[in-house]
Amino acid sequence: AFHVSDEYRAKVMSQQPVRMEIGAVYTHPPKTHQTVVKDAYKPVERELVFDIDMDDYDDIRTCCTGSKLCKKCWKFMCCAAKTLDRSLREDFGFQHLMFVYSGRRGMHCWVGDKTARQLGNSHRSGVAEYLNLVANGANRVRAEIRMNGCDEIHPSVLDAHKICETYFKDDPE
Repeated sequence: AFHVSDEYRAKVMSQQPVRMEIGAVYTHPPKTHQTVVKDAYKPVERELVFDIDMDDYDDIRTCCTGSKLCKKCWKFMCCAAKTLDRSLREDFGFQHLMFVYSGRRGMHCWVGDKTARQLGNSHRSGVAEYLNLVANGANRVRAEIRMNGCDEIHPSVLDAHKICETYFKDDPE
């Protein structure tokens, strides 16, 4: 834990780590969490991260399944990223988005805006629920789009559909 960015920078420069973990900002320094009353130690800011996993697309993929990825099914990740990017920017006004490969089966979208970091649990759940477009259910042959109470499909989903059509236009399946 660091109090100022210069302290963090100096530590990184001196140790040159090969890997770093990012975590929440708490009411007390993490190294003292054992000495603080449990209810007094809580996050004041934390990352808003969306996880897009390839196996979530198993109902519509025709090439791979599970955590396996190929160039063809990675196109689903591109469509999901473009859809998520547009909605986070236009519907919620977030500006600082970073998409990274998660290292196994998909990608993460990190939202760095201060307002996103300060969202409480109910607001985080609300954003996630708003962005959850695929209906869950066993034995689905094709994914069903959830309308979330809307009469029309959101423009970012329509744009993603157009993008996907472009990506997959040369694929026979």
